[in-house]
Amino acid sequence: MSSPAPLELGDALDALVDQFADPWSFLRELIQNAIDAGSLEIDVLLDHDPDQGMMTIEVVDNGEGMDREIIDARLTRLFSSAKDGDYTKIGRFGIGFVSVFAIEPELVCVDTARAGEHWRVLFKKDRSFERILLNHPGEGTTVRAFLKRDEAEYAAARERAREVVRYWCRHAHVEIRFDGERISEPLSLESRCVASYEEEGTAVIVGVWPEAAAPRGYYHGGLTLFEEVGDGAALPHLAFKIDSRFLEHTLTRDN
Repeated sequence: MSSPAPLELGDALDALVDQFADPWSFLRELIQNAIDAGSLEIDVLLDHDPDQGMMTIEVVDNGEGMDREIIDARLTRLFSSAKDGDYTKIGRFGIGFVSVFAIEPELVCVDTARAGEHWRVLFKKDRSFERILLNHPGEGTTVRAFLKRDEAEYAAARERAREVVRYWCRHAHVEIRFDGERISEPLSLESRCVASYEEEGTAVIVGVWPEAAAPRGYYHGGLTLFEEVGDGAALPHLAFKIDSRFLEHTLTRDN
């Protein structure tokens, strides 16, 4: 077991976390990281212990995982990213994991395995962390966040979490499940007349909409970047969705 060390974020982390309009967007960030790690299946699981008044939020993937070097170089360092310049990756900014602190957890536990190494990294409420080398085999990465919540708060949190995963990840290219229910689905439009176009890295679907103000969506890897309803003046009655590796989000992913 290593001695506790401060998470190398400080005021920069506080400023970044405060920029996320919705604290629950951390689920999108963890799912995005899992996809970039090559996971083809991702599970989001919520549980509650009424006796302890503790809610657990868990994101499980079967991706590449992390070894000690990656943990030290990327997981615990703000803005460190190996994705920069790689348009096959979604995140690129390297800030996804730290968004979990937006929900103010009591504890965050990361179990991860890679190249024969299996580590547990515990992030405490003060954002200090410690690494623990585990002696049993593992696969991929599991992130667990522990929060104090009563039963009513847990029920509301579970509903909100599902809404967030559904909104941001419903067109993901991999299978995403929320408490066992599949959330992800192919890119589609609810229109009677739909045309589609595809080339490497980009897919577009266009449809005729009954109202002049039509919905439009922009995605990267099937994850939502931005959705809107047009004002009806520009391109009236034209609905579309564009999924392209060349589209990018802002630092906080909110538009």
